[in-house]
Amino acid sequence: MATGASDRGGSRRCRAWRALPAVLAWLLVLLAWLGPAHGQPGKQPSAADRETARTLMDEGANRLQAKDFAGAIDAFRAADQLVGMTTTGLWLARAQIALGKLLEARDTLVRVQGLPAAASESPQLAAARRQAAELALEVADRIPSIQVKVGGVPQGIAAQVTVDGEPLPPAAAALPRKLDPGTHSVVVSAPGFAPATRQVTLSDRENRIIEIPLAPAAEPEPPMTRTGPAPEPKPTPAGRPAPAAGLPAKPSAPPPAVRFGPAEPEQPATEPSGISAVAWAGFGVGAAGLIVGAVAGIVAVSKTAEVRDHCPDNHCPEEQREAWDSSLAVAHVSTAGFVVGGLGAALGVVGLMGFGGEPEPKEPAAGTAMVVQPVLEPGVVGVNGRI
Repeated sequence: MATGASDRGGSRRCRAWRALPAVLAWLLVLLAWLGPAHGQPGKQPSAADRETARTLMDEGANRLQAKDFAGAIDAFRAADQLVGMTTTGLWLARAQIALGKLLEARDTLVRVQGLPAAASESPQLAAARRQAAELALEVADRIPSIQVKVGGVPQGIAAQVTVDGEPLPPAAAALPRKLDPGTHSVVVSAPGFAPATRQVTLSDRENRIIEIPLAPAAEPEPPMTRTGPAPEPKPTPAGRPAPAAGLPAKPSAPPPAVRFGPAEPEQPATEPSGISAVAWAGFGVGAAGLIVGAVAGIVAVSKTAEVRDHCPDNHCPEEQREAWDSSLAVAHVSTAGFVVGGLGAALGVVGLMGFGGEPEPKEPAAGTAMVVQPVLEPGVVGVNGRI
């Protein structure tokens, strides 16, 4: 039987959707005909209200056909607030049902049924009132519900149930609660227990019972306390008695001695040994000699090559005698430079071998001094001294 009722309801909705354009056209004519004598009791809508309502109803119908259900709801609601007819409320409820807002649609349909009927109510308005009553019963049957049972909480502790952010009164927390189809968030909490959250998805005509157990909240950790043995006292120096209770401890080291007289001579700082001056001088002279010998040798070879063709067997004519003597002189200078370079290198090697080092520093003469040291013993205060 439930299946047959569902089929009949679906057939009625299909017929209503197919007849939507004709019904809306009839509704616009009805709004044009509606006047002070045919409207609802109380404040009658003005001509501007009726014309604006016609435009809004036309916009709502277009949005409903385009499946813009939220936009259709806004247009139908505005028209219903302007003229307050059974027809405007009926189409507002139909748009709310299409969007899944069954609770709001149920409220709208109940309000439409409660509108007082005028003495001269038209057959169209009376038919809309009957349709609203039938649709209200169908929507009421489709609205799902949820019932929350809290476990783990002893008697005497009231649990707080919150559905979609709305706290429930204690008397209604354990009873079925009507909700729209879709997903809902349920949060349960109680003093001394950790809160629990569940996500529940409801469908049309579903009556769900969920059990949510609560676990005791974790206790905070106690502060850290020292439980080990007390630290041992520091040992006193050998041969000294431990200080008596209430008396300050005796210093572990004797006070520094006071010294009179000339200070003890400081040991002169010795610089780290390096290459001696003899080695530096030898290598410097040797390098200079080698450079002079090399340059002079090159010049001598050049000059000799120029005059050798004019001086066979080292016998030169008078006009080449001066050039020949000059080349010989340069050759002697080259030879002397190489000799000096060799001697300088030999001197540098001698310096590296340790000859010619710096003399050892002399030790300063020791002076005389007097040393005074205070004596602080239990029961004894004095001074010791030596020279």
